[in-house]
Amino acid sequence: MSQPTETTNVAEVVHAALTSVLAVSGADVTPEADLRTDLGADSLDFAEFNMALEEKLGVQLHDDELHGVTTVTDAVELVRRELARRPQNRTTAESATTSAGHGASAGNQ
Repeated sequence: MSQPTETTNVAEVVHAALTSVLAVSGADVTPEADLRTDLGADSLDFAEFNMALEEKLGVQLHDDELHGVTTVTDAVELVRRELARRPQNRTTAESATTSAGHGASAGNQ
């Protein structure tokens, strides 16, 4: 149920991180903006972007995946895929899994 909010937050975090790391106007960070040609990103910027994502969302993207990112939308989708692969980053899913696991163990003892 909380997935639409998480999706919105991912886009907002990516947007904010790109705006900060690239020192560009938020209005320039559009979904179709090319990170390299439109926003001037270089390899150091991608590394800083990755660190910002790790700090804000707890995900670290692989360098080879980051090099395949072209647009802002590509970046958002990559982060969403990484979050989906790591359910421990989704607090709601983690709480539900932990609670269900404890309930089953207590019932079996």
